[in-house]
Amino acid sequence: MAKQPKKLGGPATDDPTVDPVQKYLNVLRDYQNVVFAVVVLVLTVGVLAVWQHQRAQEQEDAAWSELAQVKGKELDKLKPVVDKYEGTAAHPFLVLAYTSKLYEKGEKADLEQARSLLERARGEASNKILSDLIEGQLKGVKRELDDPKLWAGTAQVGSGSK
Repeated sequence: MAKQPKKLGGPATDDPTVDPVQKYLNVLRDYQNVVFAVVVLVLTVGVLAVWQHQRAQEQEDAAWSELAQVKGKELDKLKPVVDKYEGTAAHPFLVLAYTSKLYEKGEKADLEQARSLLERARGEASNKILSDLIEGQLKGVKRELDDPKLWAGTAQVGSGSK
């Protein structure tokens, strides 16, 4: 007598006296490749998630470490640091440090850049104190940029007059 193909959801054997444990072992044996693939997939996704979390944590730690060294850095060396650590929790603080150095430089183009950076960092502020600090810096930069007496003797940014 020829063996008949198994039906999905049908009984594993024709013998009703088979132990339920044996029945589940037979089903597991029939689908062992699928079970193995699912287990490997879950483990792979788990390992990748842990690795990504660890990389993000290392990036955060490096950003805070760079923030500690900001005082000794020059303006041109600070810009790449601000760009590199965008998206980290330390980024708004790096922006504040960078914009304060731009403010110290005192040129109109630098103040325009400081305003732009502060406006973007305003959305990244993680708490009210930081948000208020960024807002205060932004108001000061805008006030200085809008002062016509301060910029009366300088040419407009982007003008072609010589």
